[in-house]
Amino acid sequence: SPDDPARDRWLQRTIGKAGEQVGWIRDRIFSLSPIQRHHRILDLNARTGLLVWEAVRRVPEGGVYARVQNAQDKNALEELVARLPELSRPILLHEDLQDLAEALWTRTPGLRCDRILGRNALGQCANRPTAIQVIKSLLAEDGIIILAETIPRHSQRISALVDTSELTKAWAQRWQKADQAITQSATDPRFNWDAETLQSQFQKAGFRVQLSLEMMPNQVYISPSLLQRWFAKDRQPPSYYDQLLEHLSAKDIAAIQQVCQRQLQNQKVEWRSQIAFIVAQTKQ
Repeated sequence: SPDDPARDRWLQRTIGKAGEQVGWIRDRIFSLSPIQRHHRILDLNARTGLLVWEAVRRVPEGGVYARVQNAQDKNALEELVARLPELSRPILLHEDLQDLAEALWTRTPGLRCDRILGRNALGQCANRPTAIQVIKSLLAEDGIIILAETIPRHSQRISALVDTSELTKAWAQRWQKADQAITQSATDPRFNWDAETLQSQFQKAGFRVQLSLEMMPNQVYISPSLLQRWFAKDRQPPSYYDQLLEHLSAKDIAAIQQVCQRQLQNQKVEWRSQIAFIVAQTKQ
């Protein structure tokens, strides 16, 4: 098909709005397996469209499908999608992961995707083995799954951001032990897995898996609203306050909140995250 300079310029501008770190993750995902102009690509967690726009740019003769987790993201993406020529527009679906195959086949019977991509698509999934089987059912025979999953278990702990010299040693140790217990939870789907868990689950589903890990530093601004979300009560999923309450008293948590407000509010901090890159192909 002929090149479309206007479309490509718009896509480049949209892609260029991504932050440096997420831009690096996007580029890494697309570098892990070659993509052809005619490929069909599925983004498992489109959110702001980080992978969607690059996918549209790369497959002018193929097609792009994008799953979003909430209506707000879908509405925001639809506004951007409307600016593209009709034949270049990705197809957006607001579906639970376990219902994705049925929704796609209702729209495009028999669809199989050459590449299935995702950033943080499986990390908070309550039933990953089932989700992996759904994804497998949508993969072409020689297709490839490429995921970048941030692993909260091995990422930044809030207690490590604070200078604990103003606290008693015993008090600081209680906080640090609580932080460690949170990240080692066996029941919270955000923390009860790591890279080896994902690798094993894909292998049990019949995939050959390549795994690589990166520790990514990132500058995070600790705004008053972010602190408010950390220490909100009775949230779903549980807030940092709710998690600490399983290990510390409300009085201790109130003191932690005060320390965070004094030292972190309106500050930029280095937030370290471990990211697992998964490349999976079915065994032939």
